Amino acid sequence: MNLFNRKAKDQPNQLTLEANGLISQPNALSVASVNTVAFEASTTPVSTNPVVAESNLTDIPAPKANAINKKFKLVVIILVTVTLGILGLLALLTVTGVDLIVMQPFLTGKVTSNGNAVANANIKVSNKSAATDAAGEYKVEGLTPGQYDVEVTAAKYSKLVERIDINRNYLSYQNSKDFELSLEGVTTAQGKITVADNAYAFIDDRIMINGQTYSLKKDGSFVIPAAPVGRFDWEFISANYVDTKASFLFKERVTNDLGELKVQPAGDLIASTVSYLTGQVVTDLQVTVEGVKPEQTTISRDGVLKIKDLEIAKQYRIDITHERYVGRRYTATSKQGESEILNFKVVEKGRVPFTRGTTNQAILFAADYDGENIVQLTPTGYTPTNEYLDIAQVYFLSGKDGVNSNTGNGKIALPNVVAVTGGTPQKVTSEATDLGQIVTNFKARKFVNLRKGTTSGSRIVEIADIDGRNRLPVYEVTSPVITNLLLADSGKAVAFVRTGKDKLAGLYWSNVENKARLLSQKSGIIATDISASGNRVLYLNSNPDTGVSDLHMYIVSEGKDVLLRSGWKGLQAQFLAESESDLLFFEPRDGTNNMYRVNLNDNKETKLTNFGSSESVEHISQQTGLIVYQTNKGLYVMNIEKALPGKLVTTNFARISAN
Repeated sequence: MNLFNRKAKDQPNQLTLEANGLISQPNALSVASVNTVAFEASTTPVSTNPVVAESNLTDIPAPKANAINKKFKLVVIILVTVTLGILGLLALLTVTGVDLIVMQPFLTGKVTSNGNAVANANIKVSNKSAATDAAGEYKVEGLTPGQYDVEVTAAKYSKLVERIDINRNYLSYQNSKDFELSLEGVTTAQGKITVADNAYAFIDDRIMINGQTYSLKKDGSFVIPAAPVGRFDWEFISANYVDTKASFLFKERVTNDLGELKVQPAGDLIASTVSYLTGQVVTDLQVTVEGVKPEQTTISRDGVLKIKDLEIAKQYRIDITHERYVGRRYTATSKQGESEILNFKVVEKGRVPFTRGTTNQAILFAADYDGENIVQLTPTGYTPTNEYLDIAQVYFLSGKDGVNSNTGNGKIALPNVVAVTGGTPQKVTSEATDLGQIVTNFKARKFVNLRKGTTSGSRIVEIADIDGRNRLPVYEVTSPVITNLLLADSGKAVAFVRTGKDKLAGLYWSNVENKARLLSQKSGIIATDISASGNRVLYLNSNPDTGVSDLHMYIVSEGKDVLLRSGWKGLQAQFLAESESDLLFFEPRDGTNNMYRVNLNDNKETKLTNFGSSESVEHISQQTGLIVYQTNKGLYVMNIEKALPGKLVTTNFARISAN
């Protein structure tokens, strides 16, 4: 009998073992003892069958493998029991709500607007909140289950409030919700503009709502995806049709249909309000148009005058007024679309005096800077020269009432004055005795007189008021030749050239204190200008080494002679207005004469005109605040402070040859 090869349920009990003589006393042997006895019994056979012994020896390990299986099954049973216990516990905790002490639900999602992430949006759930990141994503933590009104806010967007449920399902505590925001106060609007001309394309027309412009499709229809919410005046704006306004209430979260609007043909008159001399944009012109409402006239920031929505083929009278600019009246006929007001100019107030030649003599005229509103200032017989404008009056020299020179120089032309608006000229110099040769400075209201001295051969240089009175001698010399008399704008200093018997020229200077001095002595000196204060004198001298002239400036207060340009080819070198360091001149370069300005402090030169070979500057003079220059083709005017070239006054004037 093989007792060790049976299944556990077939194992013999203790009584069976005793009956077979294997146990003599019950409960006295352990399992290990039983194995020992069995091994010993196999050496003392109780049967003649040897297989029993071999079989017993081979099956000895079987009880050990069976023990391992029993342990594995026990571990599995324990793990399953524990897991089911934990799950049961968690289910119990979830049902009872005890889990919320440790774990709390949270809300995540993304905030967008028109498909774009909204950063820095605030998501508020009860008393908890969070902000979105750059990607529009958020996470609100520490919530409890329930129903909440979630509030989503962001700058420039309408507030969104949406009711959601916050749950937790067994072991899941995450709740997800995305939000879509709308721009604050905007909605969608649509409509269509219609006209009688079915072929008309609305390419350049537009809609304006609350200051924002929107384009139209070619057929006049439009869709505005972000129109403002509220009641607004919206306007159709066109150069070819009447600009039309309408009031409409734009409601949020709906498409607002404005329907169809039929408009009528119209025309706009336009013009530039950039000033003539300085190019300044003028936006405050007073514009009056007969039969047109004031609101139909506008001037843009960039200087475009527009008179809108005018009847087609109708003539309009336009009046322009301004404190600083010339008042003008224009007439223009409108047509559909935009048309310019012909010859429209915004011209600075002021006048330009000039002469025109006739058969026998010149006549003095004055005109606006652009040559309009020409007024004749002198009748025949005055032969005006050296005209100078001083605001409302024009001074000039006239031979009409001239007197004989006491130095034998023939008739002397005397100062006269006439209103710039016209009238009868008046002689200014009432005391005309003892005049030899005069050089007038109308700005100073004085002249310098070179007259006979105490002897027949002597000469006296004196300064006098323009009326010939208050004469003050500043220099006297015997037997000289005095030329190039210059009088400063201050009226207190003169410069001149004195040539002695040796024919060596000397540049002299003197003032009202009778302090005459020799500044420089060279060959071929020609004095060209004296500064406004009288402290600086420009002169040329012939350079024997080069055969051409050099340009010098003598600074009286410093006793300093400065060489400005050697080999000087320029003409009419003169100080600019009140400046002591800015010069004007014109010079032949590249086959033509152009006008230049040079600053003596840094020697920086500025080209003021840009004429080609067909036109050249021929003469320069200065009026109050102006440079007036003539060419072989026209008379031009330029603002001293802001020099814009090419401002033509007239082509009809008496020409003065360059000196």
